[in-house]
This record gives sequence, structure tokens and C-alpha cells, in this order.
Amino acid sequence: MASDLHANEPNNQTKKYADDTYLLIPSSNVHSCAAEIQHIEDWAMKNNLTLNRKKSVEMVITAPRSRRKFVIPPPAVPGFERVDCIKVLGVTVNNTLSFSNHVEDVLTRCSRNLFAL
Repeated sequence: MASDLHANEPNNQTKKYADDTYLLIPSSNVHSCAAEIQHIEDWAMKNNLTLNRKKSVEMVITAPRSRRKFVIPPPAVPGFERVDCIKVLGVTVNNTLSFSNHVEDVLTRCSRNLFAL
């Protein structure tokens, strides 16, 4: 069923795994965000599904060591929470594409398990 879900704009991408869908929109297409979300909701309705807006989040990814000042616009879709990190297939990635949050989480869990022994 998910194989027929594709982004409307040519440079936008959808990535799917099981019941998770990730919509990737480059800054050059930020104007298409609301239309892409509406497209996903229409697809879901057509396939007797619903987009859970409470579980849907937005993350703006920036270059980690860029010297340019970025002007990050307000959230493109009302009702979506903007986050600094997201868990993708069990791996925590932050808005600079660093895995430091993930490493910290894994080390914390390991430390707790060792303490329990």
C-alpha cells in the first residue's frame, strides 16, 4: 500500500519503513511543505488510514559548522511540533545530523545495566 506514496515536488523525497514515513524537503522547496502534508493526508484517507498529527514532528536540519547565519522560518505546518532531535529506526539524530544524542543514550542505558548487576 505504501509503495504508491510519493512526494509531489521533484526534489522532495519520502522515505518509508513499516508504518513510519519521513518527508524530506530541501530549503529550496520549503514553500511546498503544507501541500506535501496535505498530499500525505489525502493518500492516507484514500487508503483508509489517518495521519496522526500528534505524532508528527518537524525538524530543520542545519550544517553543523557553517559560518553562515541561518534564518529558520516558523513551523510550516500548524499543529506539528518542531524538535531538535528525532529517533529514526531506533537511532537518535539531531538537527545537525550528529549522533551524539544517540551515543549518550546508549551509554546511559549501558551504565544503568552495569549498575543493576
